[in-house]
Amino acid sequence: MSVNSKPRNTKSPIEQITDMIRSTRLEIILAVFGLLGALVGTGIVRPVDAELVSSLVALAAILIPALYILSKKWEPDVKETLVKLVGKYGAFQTGKYSLEHRGKTAHYVVYLSVLFNKGQAQAISELMANLITQSNVEFDRVVGILMRAPGESLRTSREGYHLAPVVASMLKRPYVLLYEARDENTGELCFFQDGELLPKERVVIIDDVLTTGASIINAVNYLRRVEGKIAAHDAFVFLSRPHGKTLEAIQKQFEQMDVTLHSMIDSKELLQKLYQQGFIGQEELKEAYQDPDFEGLTPPV
Repeated sequence: MSVNSKPRNTKSPIEQITDMIRSTRLEIILAVFGLLGALVGTGIVRPVDAELVSSLVALAAILIPALYILSKKWEPDVKETLVKLVGKYGAFQTGKYSLEHRGKTAHYVVYLSVLFNKGQAQAISELMANLITQSNVEFDRVVGILMRAPGESLRTSREGYHLAPVVASMLKRPYVLLYEARDENTGELCFFQDGELLPKERVVIIDDVLTTGASIINAVNYLRRVEGKIAAHDAFVFLSRPHGKTLEAIQKQFEQMDVTLHSMIDSKELLQKLYQQGFIGQEELKEAYQDPDFEGLTPPV
């Protein structure tokens, strides 16, 4: 799912080239055969050579679409893998929780820190790296946004884990961490930056869950204010929680800021798949649907 402000190409360069070749392969084949005919007629190419080239062209016409189909088949299904990781390792939990930037009580949470603590740091990081790669977004640096634990050292976050360094390493890009906090004296919003940002760099922002969009919006505003005006137009999350009017309002904000949100899965589909695959029962599903995320929606049971 992508909440976008403007259409973006979501195919890899190889897929784009393959699509172009597939769409024009008939014209290419006809042109090649026409050229071969002209060369044979003028005596530049012998018939035996023309026959060999023709065979190679015909073979390429078969292999190109076949390779394209195989590339789609082998493309990692980040959504299904995420569901299985969340379900198997108990990252989905129901109860009553307080969420940052949202006043209403939450009735479910997805703690990706559980996956880190249970030895799945590489697996969950690979999913994010694949999501970014499949988006075909060009960037220079990965930006991880975190909530700074009050009264603690700079590198201590409420989330309890750091996703950005692992993902950035997989993508062979540098990273920077932004810790959102409140000034202890004024109470105003501020950021603690861990790492460097170079002038006019293109960055992608990564976060675990979208709830209100405030963390991403605050980070984008910060990045665009810093010296050198960082280009921040794409944010990536595992889970998008809101639906209905709440989601529409977030979409409008992102559109106004020229930011595209890329998410692996939304909360409705996540719960449905967790239930269908036996990771949660009816009671957990019903309790989760009491959350404001699902206002006006009924559980699929």
